[in-house]
Amino acid sequence: MTNRFVPILAAASLAAAAGFVIHVFTVEWIHEWVAGQMAGKTVQPSWDVRVPAALSSMEMGLALTICYALLKYRFPGLRWWIGGFGLGCLMLAVQGRLLRQPLMNWLVGNPIEVVLVQDGIAWLTWLVMALIVAFVFELMPMRHPAPRGA
Repeated sequence: MTNRFVPILAAASLAAAAGFVIHVFTVEWIHEWVAGQMAGKTVQPSWDVRVPAALSSMEMGLALTICYALLKYRFPGLRWWIGGFGLGCLMLAVQGRLLRQPLMNWLVGNPIEVVLVQDGIAWLTWLVMALIVAFVFELMPMRHPAPRGA
């Protein structure tokens, strides 16, 4: 392993460890605490909040577009479909939904068909969103500057 990968491995390991420790120390009590806070309260059916949900989904679209722009800035010759697929996989991985969540769902006893459907919907959603961002981004008449030092 060369010296340039040591900081990447160290950052990834420390970040993963921090996230895991926070998860382990909060997962046991958070469900009980939320249940206690919600006792006797009702929640609006999700269909009743569709307008705010649709409007606030722009957050994800904007974030994906910014991430794709950064990706294109660093790799200007990247084909849209490779960039879109890569961006979708990256977004799933950032959420732990690319490999971790399907693996954990299977390990806790969910049947494989449940894992494939549940996690497949997340995969489909993020991959389609990222591919659309990449495709539309490439249609825009924008100048993609080369990265500094390239």
